Amino acid sequence: MKPMKLGESLLYFGIPALVFVFGFWVLMPWFIGLGILPYYAYMLGLGIPLIIMFVASLYWLKLEGYPINWNSIQERYRVKKMDRQAWIWSIVALLLGSVLGFGLISVFSGWLLAKGIIPIPASIPAFMSPETLSDPMTVYNEATGGLRGNWLPFIGMAVLLFFNIAGEELWWRGVVLPRQELAFGKSTWVIHGIMWAFFHIFKWWDVLNLLPITLSIAFVSNRLKNTTTGIFIHGVTNGIALIPLLLGVLGIM
Repeated sequence: MKPMKLGESLLYFGIPALVFVFGFWVLMPWFIGLGILPYYAYMLGLGIPLIIMFVASLYWLKLEGYPINWNSIQERYRVKKMDRQAWIWSIVALLLGSVLGFGLISVFSGWLLAKGIIPIPASIPAFMSPETLSDPMTVYNEATGGLRGNWLPFIGMAVLLFFNIAGEELWWRGVVLPRQELAFGKSTWVIHGIMWAFFHIFKWWDVLNLLPITLSIAFVSNRLKNTTTGIFIHGVTNGIALIPLLLGVLGIM
């Protein structure tokens, strides 16, 4: 492995960021224009870049001389078993990142949104806007064509979640982080976490809220040299979105 210095790091984060900007701001509106409901257009607009990221992370093994198999993923991308230490660090990082990001910092970012300092585009679907959080089920029903008894949004989001976690974790913590460690040493997690937060620039109003969790995942994965910790934290953080969908499908909410 060669060290990944600052310029190369910006490239490895910047190119995926541009792909996701394209998916969110070009593909998603295009699908909506074809008559596809906003929720499914969202899944397609971000799902396609996530699948590309997943495939790219697997192909990267071949570029580095590894066979594309599970043993190579475990060895090169540091997908290891979770021991007691890994579970403790992961749970603490999850709680800390969630409390700071979706608790304390969200209050500050909410103030910035209310003041118009962070603008929210009027063109984004209502279910993604922070301004509709007070009535989430109504906007979810509108975006999906009705949730009750409709399993398609839940199944689609579960598939999207797989590529979200597998694609991002194998790329960021598998391909990128180990090489950054060779260049930045003890400060790797700070650089990596900040760059990963700003990778989400396609939804710039969420970047500030995401910073604590991106730093938490970067810190634990860097400290333990274990990508599975990031898979767990990232999976729980994003997987929570499946709960309201399931409750809506079952008619509980």
